[in-house]
Amino acid sequence: MPRLIPVMVFSVGLVLATGARAGLVAYYPLDGDTDDASGNANDATNVFGGGFIDDVPPQIGGGMAFEMFGTVGMMNAGFQVDDDPTLDIADALTISAWVNMTDVNTFYFIAAKAPSGTANINFPGNYEFRIEQATGNLQFLHQTSEGNTFSSYTATAAVTPFEWNHVAVTAVAGGNVAFFVDGAQAGTFAQSGNFGVTNDNPLLVGTRADSHSSFNGWMDDLSIWDEALGVGKIGALAGGGDPLNLPDFNPADINLDSMVDMIDYMTLRDNFGTGTTFAEGDIDGNGIVNGADFRILKNNFGVGGAPAGVPEPGALALLWVGAGTLLFGKRRRRVIVVVS
Repeated sequence: MPRLIPVMVFSVGLVLATGARAGLVAYYPLDGDTDDASGNANDATNVFGGGFIDDVPPQIGGGMAFEMFGTVGMMNAGFQVDDDPTLDIADALTISAWVNMTDVNTFYFIAAKAPSGTANINFPGNYEFRIEQATGNLQFLHQTSEGNTFSSYTATAAVTPFEWNHVAVTAVAGGNVAFFVDGAQAGTFAQSGNFGVTNDNPLLVGTRADSHSSFNGWMDDLSIWDEALGVGKIGALAGGGDPLNLPDFNPADINLDSMVDMIDYMTLRDNFGTGTTFAEGDIDGNGIVNGADFRILKNNFGVGGAPAGVPEPGALALLWVGAGTLLFGKRRRRVIVVVS
């Protein structure tokens, strides 16, 4: 007979990326200036070119957007932010922005902090988030050493020219890289190679250090985080949410129906040991559905109602997943959880 384990639920923050100062490290509302609203004072120190217009994403509904009309082979649009430790990201990150481009004739660089070490000037350094030439697909790149080695990932969905699109990428060292277009997941990939090769170079928005090209179009609400936001918060940003005041989401609510229940449990159970995405139950974003995800779900089961219990998998299921009896063994109750 299944054993029921009572769970007490609390709503507090949980940092998933060990060693990272979780939170918003830079936020550019672009409402008439290029100042950082995160509180970290990562203001632009050099504007290469651009202006402000009142044509903004309808989901935001007000304020202004940054207009850039760059040229291939020139650094004549976008802006620079001087190096700061908060912008050097080693464990996990999210980059989110609204973009509206005029074409797909070249690469459109959203944000890049590069290069690192002795790599050539066109290498992606700590991170490079861009739109691919010709396809319009999102791409994320990072160096894997201080030399000329890097990893790259390409989304499965494209950005449409002359339309406002919300774009985001999340990355977890040793976990996954995930793309989002207008709040919908657009590909999840295992993070490969070393991630977190930081550097002392500035953050560039709308261009890259080698002046390959500059952004041709409009950008709004660019934010950079040193944690991997969950699908709930990405969806909130795509709905026009304020990065300074995002709602909390329970990380164990896999199907995003505002309740951690048996549907979430069965999704996680059925993908135990094989699933690699949040939709399959990878709650902590480490690239595999395992016992750590079960424990997070257990400690949040029944949220939104009375404290409840989550049944252990049966003996045959435990043999199948190879989890052993430790999966739901006795543990001290811990305070968890709302992560992004």
